[in-house]
Amino acid sequence: ILFSILGCAVGYFLLHLSLLGVIPWREMLNSKYVVSEFMERLHGRGAAVAVTLMILWTAFGSVFALLLGYSRIPFAAAVQGDFFKAFAHVHPTKQFPDVSLYVLGAVSIVASFFSLDQVITALITTRVIVQFVGQIIAVPLLRKRLPDDARPFKMWLYPVPAIVALSGWAYIFLTSGWGYVEVGLLTLAAGVATFLGRARLEISPGRLIRLDEAPQESDFAAPRQSDSRQGDNIHARSHFHGLSHRE
Repeated sequence: ILFSILGCAVGYFLLHLSLLGVIPWREMLNSKYVVSEFMERLHGRGAAVAVTLMILWTAFGSVFALLLGYSRIPFAAAVQGDFFKAFAHVHPTKQFPDVSLYVLGAVSIVASFFSLDQVITALITTRVIVQFVGQIIAVPLLRKRLPDDARPFKMWLYPVPAIVALSGWAYIFLTSGWGYVEVGLLTLAAGVATFLGRARLEISPGRLIRLDEAPQESDFAAPRQSDSRQGDNIHARSHFHGLSHRE
């Protein structure tokens, strides 16, 4: 992964360096079609049109692949029981997660009415408060509540990296603009409310599951015959719906 990141960084650096050799950086700042103008100055309008069409085709392929790929995330969560059951539905003949794909497609259509900068900023602020900050806060909570649990990865100079990361993400989040901050907070509040509401329906009154009460490996040893049959039934239903290794 590190070599891939390094290779991408070198490639981007050389790409922008070659662009700066043809188009002055001041003009590049005000240009919306940098690569097309680059090709037009070097090889004429025909080359610029050809490169523009290739960029559009690549962008379409990227959106198509990402839409199909990301639709699997709500689908997989729903199959495991961690998301709304409707997203676990698959097409009766084509065996793809149709509900998840349709919902993500509708969200993408709505996002297309906003500028790219607005969409990127909204997505970043939402991921910062929901994912990145949540992961940083989860580290000391796990150390406190599960001190004897196995940890395959260690954080050097703990908790300094976590504090530095939290400070950096908090700065990015708070300087994104209050409108985007509100979107991120509303998204977080909606997720928390949905989780608590779902937990309230599934967990019996007066019974809260603590982290230290999580099932141990020994709890699953030597399953009863009825448990094995139940697992076989679940697998059979999954196979019927086309969920077993059909990609």
